[in-house]
Amino acid sequence: MDVRLQPWSESALDLLRQLNTPQMRHHLGGPEPEEKLLVRHRRYLAMPETGSGCMFAILHGDEMVGSIAYQRRDWQGEQIYEAGWSVLPPYQGRGVAARAGLALIAIVGEIVARDPGAPRGLHAFPSVDNGPSNALCRRLGFTLLGACDFEYPAGSGILMRSNNWRLGLPT
Repeated sequence: MDVRLQPWSESALDLLRQLNTPQMRHHLGGPEPEEKLLVRHRRYLAMPETGSGCMFAILHGDEMVGSIAYQRRDWQGEQIYEAGWSVLPPYQGRGVAARAGLALIAIVGEIVARDPGAPRGLHAFPSVDNGPSNALCRRLGFTLLGACDFEYPAGSGILMRSNNWRLGLPT
């Protein structure tokens, strides 16, 4: 299966709209209004310039079928990389997220190898009720550290009950 990651671009706005449905945002507080979606799209475009991380469109062939990202953030007084993903329903259960996850882990691993000051942990915080994302964490080799209250989106003050999964990154 041909799965590739492409840095976020203007053309990914349509994908973001496709991912903004009640089904896709069930574990993330529901769909966002268009104005918030546009703000998020601009934030995704700016991520590489700010050095905070990178959002990618997941490509299956030439079609955008999901998104995956890493971003640097403070978690319990420690700098970490946080990963998150979303795959459109027709492509779920077909290994797309796993292949995209492995590609993302390789990208973050390269960053860590080049930067001795980079965080050494990649975390994912899926909702405790999101069985497929929790299973993906396990499949990708993350270790479950336990349940926690996690602020999503960052800076919103909204807490969701999540599992804290961690993958150690080689030095």
